[in-house]
Amino acid sequence: MGISTCFVGNCFIRAIFTLHFLAFTHQQFHSNEHKWIWKDGDVMLKGLFPITSQKGGKCEHLKPDGITWMMAMIYAVDMINNSTSLLPNKTIGYQIEDTCESIPRSMSYAIQIVSKYRPNSICISRDDCCQNSSVSHAGDRRISAVIGPAVSWISIPVARLLGLYGIPQISYASTSRILGDKTRYNSFLRTVPSDEFQAQAIAKFVHYFKWNYVFLIASDDDYGKLGAAAFKTAAKKLNVCIANDEYIAFGSPNSDRQIADTMNKLKTAERAKVVIVFSYFEQGERLLKQAENMEVSDRTWVASDGWSSLSSEMANLNVSQSMLLGLFSFSIRSKQVEGFERFVREYSVREAVNNSWFTEYLEESLHCHTTLRSYSDPLQPTTPKCSLNAVLPSGHEIGKDFVANVIDAVFVVGHALHDIFTCNESHSPEQCSNASSQIITPEKLFKSASRVHFQGFDFNRVKFNRNGERTASEYVIRNLQLNKDKRLEYAEVGYWSKENHVVSFMVNESLINWNSNKKPLSTCFRVCRPGERVVGQSECCWNCQKCLKGTVSSKSGSINCSPCKETHFANEERTECVLRPVVYLKSSDPAGIASITLGVVGIVILTTVTVILYQKRKTPVVMDSGLYLLTLFFVTLYLSFILAIVQVTSKPTNSSCTAVSVLLLLICVFYSAFFLAKSNTSTKLLQSAVSRVTSMSTNYLQLLEVGAVVGIQGILIIAWQATASTVARFRNQEDNTRLLECYESFPASHIIAFCYPVTVLVLATLLAFRERRLTENFNEAKSLSFSTIALCILLVAFILTYRFVVGNNRTLVVAFTLFVAAFACMGCIFIPKLYIIFFRPERNTQTANHKMGERYVCNAGTSSSQTTSDTRLSQDLGQVNHGASVTLTNGRKTSHLSHDNLAPVHEKTEEQDTDVSAPDEEKEKEKAKNEEDVINSISEVLTYTVV
Repeated sequence: MGISTCFVGNCFIRAIFTLHFLAFTHQQFHSNEHKWIWKDGDVMLKGLFPITSQKGGKCEHLKPDGITWMMAMIYAVDMINNSTSLLPNKTIGYQIEDTCESIPRSMSYAIQIVSKYRPNSICISRDDCCQNSSVSHAGDRRISAVIGPAVSWISIPVARLLGLYGIPQISYASTSRILGDKTRYNSFLRTVPSDEFQAQAIAKFVHYFKWNYVFLIASDDDYGKLGAAAFKTAAKKLNVCIANDEYIAFGSPNSDRQIADTMNKLKTAERAKVVIVFSYFEQGERLLKQAENMEVSDRTWVASDGWSSLSSEMANLNVSQSMLLGLFSFSIRSKQVEGFERFVREYSVREAVNNSWFTEYLEESLHCHTTLRSYSDPLQPTTPKCSLNAVLPSGHEIGKDFVANVIDAVFVVGHALHDIFTCNESHSPEQCSNASSQIITPEKLFKSASRVHFQGFDFNRVKFNRNGERTASEYVIRNLQLNKDKRLEYAEVGYWSKENHVVSFMVNESLINWNSNKKPLSTCFRVCRPGERVVGQSECCWNCQKCLKGTVSSKSGSINCSPCKETHFANEERTECVLRPVVYLKSSDPAGIASITLGVVGIVILTTVTVILYQKRKTPVVMDSGLYLLTLFFVTLYLSFILAIVQVTSKPTNSSCTAVSVLLLLICVFYSAFFLAKSNTSTKLLQSAVSRVTSMSTNYLQLLEVGAVVGIQGILIIAWQATASTVARFRNQEDNTRLLECYESFPASHIIAFCYPVTVLVLATLLAFRERRLTENFNEAKSLSFSTIALCILLVAFILTYRFVVGNNRTLVVAFTLFVAAFACMGCIFIPKLYIIFFRPERNTQTANHKMGERYVCNAGTSSSQTTSDTRLSQDLGQVNHGASVTLTNGRKTSHLSHDNLAPVHEKTEEQDTDVSAPDEEKEKEKAKNEEDVINSISEVLTYTVV
């Protein structure tokens, strides 16, 4: 850049600043002899390397990394100068300085550089140093480009100053992303990737191991703060949360207290088992030492490339091996340069005569001394003299980190110069301006350097984007382990690379040695297991809740639980949906076996009774019951037993469910119609109504009555099925089974169809209870009364029970209700008849039946006067005859109890009255009364048993 003459005021201010700065620099380093390495060339480069570090205020402690990088620049310059294809007929010179990791010292070098480009500059070495002199003296030549410095916090102020004059600066190790801002650092380039990519690599590494809750520590400088900020940005995109982010000013007087406070916070953050650190190596040593002192040993440390030191340096840390084992460090990929390693190992004391730093390095490594040492050096009298051909020991470790980057930085300048000089020599004047071709201005060199592209020594393409960043970035993941010799060394366990927005990542977990022999779990809360879901999730923490019944989660960390289908249920762990087994009442079930057994027993008993009554069908006890009604009653009982068995043996389908529902109502109406037809009152009323139209026998009247009742029920059933038919459906049960059952809805039509037979049964019960004292047909009225009462009580119990039972129990309730109803009716109706048939056959005659009616007439009323007794007897007899006429219409061929034959009855009554004192007749009456009581007792016992 051409430098114009500045205003006097501006030049004066800059001169004062320079004098003050140089005075400060001289004050800080006055006790140190200024050393540098110089080599003349057509183009001069300045190399800034951390060759020494301050110890006791003096820059005397040699740093192996700095020595290696210095030698890498010398090696690169020699390669270019010896090359016939790159920059032929031109040479590159260098001036290598030691930054001693000091900003003032580094800035003093930068001021010396820019002073050569400022007219009327205050010069340090010579009065004419600011002039464009062709005479070469060490320190007098203009520097065309700067290689370095290494650390970002030194490169930032140096780049700011050099950028004012457009002097190219190419760093080999400064990774701070702030240096990519071309508005402030317009002449800065680097052959290493920015910390922004390193932060992405660390975030990807953390996310890979599902560490979503980490502790972040950074140095309170540009390198630490910018690296931490980039990591937080990258981590947020991957849902990695920061438990704490602590920034420590390691250079401040209270840094020890800050470190202790940070370790206390780390100790309290018990779930943050992974610590991310953006700092330099020496700062990291202080952190680990304090953590060891405070017994914070259960953490896994993941450090930035600032910790990428030699394994030998890591082994010499003042920290126990237990603290260092398992530590992870990210380092820029820097492959071994074989030619360079051979160059360093063959670099002897003789060749290093003008390289005082490497000479001292050889002395320390070989434990000898050269004549370059002053006699005040305590090593001289105790160590032997070094041979001029002495080289580094064969087992000496030579670092490889950033070596390729240093060489690439020098080659960037070489290729840029080559492009410039090639253009000057081989292109036409129209393409290259001859007026400026011989003068390499900083602007021209930087522009040419920004456009170079070649295969780097790290096997990646060296090419810069518009921000001066390399388009290819690659990091190696290293794990600190013990080798076979029980010494600490880094082992490569993975890598992260990015080129043209394409990211590659790989970790070989089998190569990792963890500090606690197992992978740590660094989460605010444990990862929700399969069968659980994340609840109450905030930015960094959450809770785990077991999936609700019927829902599952098959993956770890699930946010939602998926509901199972109706055909499936969630297993106990809530990890998968299991097919529900379909269940229904089967004949092989215990309840099914019991139902079938009862049904078969009932059918056998009913068949036995049928056979017996069929054989005795000519006897009065059977004939007086009415053949048609008795047949209907047997059919109803058979249907009851069969329906109960069918319910537990057939698989529910739409057809079977409809059939069962319809048959159940028909059986109910059959019972109701039978008992209604057996009542004398209903039959008489029907006979009175029909007699006006036609004459019909009692049997047909009773069948007509049953048919009318059943017909109405049939119409109601049809209406019900037309509006809401019974269907088979599946219903999920609490025991995770899928019940196949018959489902009935209850619209108005269904309620009416159900209430109708109930109403008929209640009416029949009332009539039977009113007629319970009639003794015709062997006291059948009382048995009918007991049966209807039992059915009513059973119906009430059925309704209440059926409402609250579920599943197969509902089917069993229906089945056993049918069983109980059938057995109750069988007992109440048939046992008295069977008792007479088998135990009192003498009573199974028409005469005995008539005498029972006559005794009822004689005993119907009592009075103290004969007249009153006769009058009441006549009235009662009229009632009896009135009822008897109805009863006798059941088909018996007797007419002496009709209305036309009252006189014989009166005559018999009078005869009985005249002979009432006869002892034989009294005994006979008492015996008949006892037999009647036995029959009544049997019916009552059966009724009470049902209730």
